[in-house]
Amino acid sequence: MIILYNTGSVKICADGGANRLYSLGTKINQSSRWIPDYIKGDLDSLHEGVSDFFSKKGSTIVLDSSQDTSDLQKCFELIIDLEKSSGVKYRKIFILGGLGGSFSHEFANVNTLFDHPDRKIILASKDNLAWLINSSYNHNIICRSETKCSLIPLSSKASEVTTSGLKWNLVKQSLNFGELISTSNVSLENKVCVETSNPLIFVVDINP
Repeated sequence: MIILYNTGSVKICADGGANRLYSLGTKINQSSRWIPDYIKGDLDSLHEGVSDFFSKKGSTIVLDSSQDTSDLQKCFELIIDLEKSSGVKYRKIFILGGLGGSFSHEFANVNTLFDHPDRKIILASKDNLAWLINSSYNHNIICRSETKCSLIPLSSKASEVTTSGLKWNLVKQSLNFGELISTSNVSLENKVCVETSNPLIFVVDINP
């Protein structure tokens, strides 16, 4: 997670996520090195001391009081504004802490994947990575052999799914809640290929 954070060209905290970043940095005496570029949200969760610390270190804090959008959606609005002003398109976005915790927040985060299907948005926790596989093209996924992975038809029935590189491959098979879904599958090679007629959530375990 630390490596992912450090590789980001733009770092944005969604409201109380800044508290978690500050707490983690403090624990290992690295708080002065982990400074987000922006903190955005309705700021109902942001601790005053954390706000003061990051503000003094150069973070831009953006208040958005709207209750019609989540803090994560507010951050994506900021990303779009940054793209318009810079001309740079951020196609790969990691959401650290996007999995785990509140079940309702987790589903709201997953919904964000469907809001921006043209981007590679990866929800990350210490145990898993998850992202959207759409039906636009064949997907070649590089991973370690023996990695646990799942294909979840969250938004609608995937009437035809074909895979290679998995222990239990699918050949033009239907995936649907209440019927078959492919969870706890295992990669047998360093590349997994997926072709689907409808969007899927692909989940990999990053801890054995």
